[in-house]
Amino acid sequence: MARTAGVVLCLLAAGVVWLLGMMSGFETRPTRACVTELYGWDPVEYRGPEHKDIRIEESLFPPSHVCRWPDGRSVDLVPWWNAPLLFGALGGAVALPAYPLARRMVARRRDHNTPSRAVHTER
Repeated sequence: MARTAGVVLCLLAAGVVWLLGMMSGFETRPTRACVTELYGWDPVEYRGPEHKDIRIEESLFPPSHVCRWPDGRSVDLVPWWNAPLLFGALGGAVALPAYPLARRMVARRRDHNTPSRAVHTER
């Protein structure tokens, strides 16, 4: 029962972390989030002509919102800690049910490979 609760908690944590990653940079004007991430909030910078051709590349898994300027600059709006937490939570959801099986296999192999404790006498 505890393992099932652990798996559910890991999956819930992964869902929350994924949702936080997807909401990063959520803005009615997406290029404003890009300029704000790069320079901090400055309305004059946002309206500059060099920010007209910003391209935003997105991926669903792992969440990513990368802003690319024509001159080669880029910034990711998703925090750096999002992917490690997401993969850690998903790894926990896989490892929790697999752990008892792995322990059983190791114990079985250990029992199979140990020599018998019978005393052998040579004549």
